[in-house]
Parts: sequence; structure tokens; C-alpha cells
Amino acid sequence: MCEKQLNLPASPNPATLKFMRGKRLYYDDSYTTEFEAVVIETAEIDGQPVVVLQQSYFYPESGGQWCDFGRIHTTNVTNVTIRPSDQATLHHLDNPLPLGTYPAHIDWTRRFDLMQQHTGQHILSQAFARILEANTIGFHMGQASCTIDLDIAKLDETQLQQVEELANQVVWENRPIHSYFIPLAEASNYPLRKIPTGKGDQLRVVEIADFDWNACGGTHVKATGAVGLIKISKVEKIRRQLRIEFRCGKRAYAHYGDLLATMGGLTKAFTCAPSDLLAVTSNLRAEHKQARKTLKKQQARLLAAEAQQLLADVANPNGVQIVQGVFDKRDFADLRQLAQTIVRQPRTIALLGNGDALVFAKSKDAPSVMNELLSPILTTHNGRGGGAAQFAQAMQLGMNSAEQKVILASVAEKIWQQDAENQCLGD
Repeated sequence: MCEKQLNLPASPNPATLKFMRGKRLYYDDSYTTEFEAVVIETAEIDGQPVVVLQQSYFYPESGGQWCDFGRIHTTNVTNVTIRPSDQATLHHLDNPLPLGTYPAHIDWTRRFDLMQQHTGQHILSQAFARILEANTIGFHMGQASCTIDLDIAKLDETQLQQVEELANQVVWENRPIHSYFIPLAEASNYPLRKIPTGKGDQLRVVEIADFDWNACGGTHVKATGAVGLIKISKVEKIRRQLRIEFRCGKRAYAHYGDLLATMGGLTKAFTCAPSDLLAVTSNLRAEHKQARKTLKKQQARLLAAEAQQLLADVANPNGVQIVQGVFDKRDFADLRQLAQTIVRQPRTIALLGNGDALVFAKSKDAPSVMNELLSPILTTHNGRGGGAAQFAQAMQLGMNSAEQKVILASVAEKIWQQDAENQCLGD
């Protein structure tokens, strides 16, 4: 990242540097969305203007939580980050702003959603810790849902229900949430889920009354009731760990609405009650499985009949039957199966194409090596494929049906000649 700083002393003294970092007002108040922004530094990062404010309510992306969006004066705040060199909060703008004082506005819809998800994660992580002694080792905030990673390899439905019930009980009890700073040296005196090992001598603690104490720099709701609801939607095993997908508040409400709409569409399509959907879909799966078996048998019969007809129409010089056929746009899997059906007959070779692909196959006792016959064609036409002595295939040849017919006739002639020569040598 290339950063050009303006209006910043070359060698600021410690007091100036502390001032330039700007006070982070969201630590004490995450509900204010309108304030006066005093721009004290302007800069440019990768061609985008950024500003540092004397103090700011904008939350910078960190700790797994996304940043705030909003406006300063008439320009949009599109990203908020932390400058590593002095921990200043950088407000990325879509248009530059000079030094001065401006009205600022934070996107409350986004801020409240992020607070619901982050506070919900604290509650859910503590619920897993209490019920299963499972530690949260990762947190990811997504567009539609969030995930936490746990240091356990399995859990059953009963345990999952117990965790979810405890988490929502804490939400419905509307427990107050407080945040405060403590000396890092005193962290062991608090029941923190994890003591961070970062720099600094102060630690911010977010406390959910009589339930959870966690070192965190993020924004949170004032009381657990504002989280609304915590709903686990998926459990996924990742190596020896578990990934828990969940939604809180408005996201959980919206997801429930989506599920209801889907269920409504299914009940209408199947003309059944919601409680009958599992039975209906189970029956459909069984019927589909049986239908596939029946279809497969019918296809095998049809291919066998087609193979017999093709064999009846070919010449048989030297006792070698070579079936040549170009079936324009025929399904490649079907073409392969037809070739394999044909070469069940002794001393039989199948040379088939569909305009784009070729399949060469032979019975065990037939002459020639299929991949050797196909190799020069692959090279000439830059196709993909390969194979072995009895079966070879080529795709993406860029041919038309007429070209394939000429090539197959040439390959068949070559096989007959080689077989005739071999028989003469044998005599």
C-alpha cells in the first residue's frame, strides 16, 4: 500500500502523535450517528483520499468486524482502516476534503446490524464454552451470515439445541452490556475467555452482565435484548474443528422469511401441508431412484439393439469387424457406452464420433492399439484426451461430421492393412 501523508510534521513529538491518532468515541458510545468531524490530516492511499479526524465515531475494520460506512459533509466514507505506524483511524473517501469542520453521518442500518452480529457472537461463544467447554478459535462476519470456529470435533443435535437455548435465554433476559479499559497486567483477575497477547498496556473488556467477559475493541448493543434472536443455521466439520454458521437479529428474521417463502412454494407445488414435506420428498427421491434404474436398463437394451444393427451392416475382412459411425451432437457419455457395448463381440473395433469428440474401442482379441491410433489426431487438431490399448477418447477437436467420417475411414483402412500384414507374417 502506497501512502502519501500531508500536513503531518516530519518528526512529531509524542504528544502531537497521540493527538493525531484521534479519540475513538465509539468505545464509549456506539449509538451516536451524527457528529461534527474535525479533519486534522489529509492523505492519499493508492489514489484514494483519506482523512484523519480529531475524534471519530466511525469504527475501523478490525477484530473480525467490518467498518462503518457513512458520510463526512457531502463525500462518502467507503472504508475505515487503522494506520499501523501510529494507529490513526483513516477514513477513506470518494472525494477529497480539506482541513476543517464538517457534519458527519454514520450508516445506522449497517452499524446496528454489525452490532447485533458481534454481540450475538459473544453470547454464542460463551454458550458453547459453558455447555461444551468449547473454545472459539475463529470468527468471520459474512454478508448474509456469520461463522465461529470451535476447537471440538463433534456435537450432537441435543447439545446444539442446549447451546442455542442458553444463548437466546441470555438475549431475552435483556442483560446490560458494559465496556471498560483495564490494565493488561490485571487481565488475569477477570474471567476472560481469552487474554490477548498484543501490544499496549490497556485492555478493553466487553462485559455481558454475569455471563461473559471478553477482550474486544468492537461496537456492541447496550443490552442483550437488542440482539433479538440468535439462530444456528449450519454445522460444518473442518478437519478436527467445527464451523458454526449463525444469524442474529434482523438477519435471522430475514432468513426465516426466506425459508417460509421457500416452504410455501414447495407446499403449493406438492399440494401438501408443511408437516408432510419430508414424507413427500422422501417418496419422490425413492421414485426418482427407481425411475433411473428402469431408464438405465432400457438404455442398455436400446444400445445393445443399436450395436447389433451396426455390426450387421459392416464388412468383416480378415475376421475383424470395424464399426464406423458419426452421430452428430450425440451425448458423449452415450457415445462411450455405445462403443463399449459394440466391442463386447470378439474381434470387434468401434470408431465413433459426434462431431466434437472421438471414441476408439476394441475387444481384447482385436488388433491395433487404440491410443496409438488416436494420438496423431489429437496432435493435429489440438484436442484433449488419451487412453490405453483397448480404449481411447478425444474431445474439443474442432471438427465437423464430414471431417470425422473421412478420418474414421482412414483409421479403419489402416487397421485392416496392419492386420493383413500381421497375418501374412504369421503365415
